[in-house]
Amino acid sequence: MFDDNTVKKIQEDISALVNDMSSLRREIGSKGSAKVEELRADASQRLSNVRDQAADKAKSVDRYAHEQPWIAAAVAVAVAVVVTAIFQRRGRD
Repeated sequence: MFDDNTVKKIQEDISALVNDMSSLRREIGSKGSAKVEELRADASQRLSNVRDQAADKAKSVDRYAHEQPWIAAAVAVAVAVVVTAIFQRRGRD
């Protein structure tokens, strides 16, 4: 459904967002408000980009599910089976 480059890009954006948030937290205590505002704006922009990409991917998945309902249903069943197996395994441990 998603190509590896798209998934990798989203993971990189999320990682960069986490790093920016960590930097923001560190900078709040040690630097002036100008640096904090710069970091906050950068983190906000990255978060906005991630949200936009997630919304685009959600639309793609929705379109695919409408165009290929049987495949989408089969994937949903497969995911349900895997999740059920994981939870059953945890219950036994």
